[in-house]
Amino acid sequence: MVLLDDHGWAAETLTSADDVAQAADLLEPLRAAAVEVLSRTEAGSTVTVRLLPHGRNLFGTVAVDGRSGQSRLDFGADGAQMAGRSKN
Repeated sequence: MVLLDDHGWAAETLTSADDVAQAADLLEPLRAAAVEVLSRTEAGSTVTVRLLPHGRNLFGTVAVDGRSGQSRLDFGADGAQMAGRSKN
């Protein structure tokens, strides 16, 4: 698994308990999807979880490159999962 954090959160931007809770809420769907993908991915596959830079239309992605093909889950700026893509 590869984790790329390009979002740019810094300690100084998470200054209150509300900021931390909001960040955790935003991350939760992506985290849950990454755990689920890892639990069912075949040996030898590459799973990449990426938090995209702030201000993009997407917040993050979970991509799999394996023997049976490629797939990617996209998460919008609100943290919600969008329609996934597969390429076999």
